[in-house]
Amino acid sequence: MIDAFKYEQSVSNFVAFISAVTFSFFVNSKLTFKKRPTTTGYMIYIGIMGFLSILSGYVGDRCNTSPMFMLISFSVISLVIGYFSAKHLVFKDNTALLNKSELVTTPPLADRLLCDPDAVRHS
Repeated sequence: MIDAFKYEQSVSNFVAFISAVTFSFFVNSKLTFKKRPTTTGYMIYIGIMGFLSILSGYVGDRCNTSPMFMLISFSVISLVIGYFSAKHLVFKDNTALLNKSELVTTPPLADRLLCDPDAVRHS
């Protein structure tokens, strides 16, 4: 991409990162967790994976580590942390957080209006 579009390496890396994380988010949403993707979930996932990417680059620079070693280690770390963050933060099952006593048993106002026109006064 650097030669084809005359971009700096950082721009190419950013485009590749966004493409990979976006693909991962939607594949995880549809195939792995079978959940509907949300904008909030996408932003959380991008934030987590972006932080991992920056941290990996920082560690590699500070420790003067081989770029190939950092690429392989980032791939493994992002695979593991990406899966667990997606499972427990991005695509978590919100209904498991509710106690049975917290579930609302009152029907919505629109349903009550269909059965009882006086429900407006009681709401």
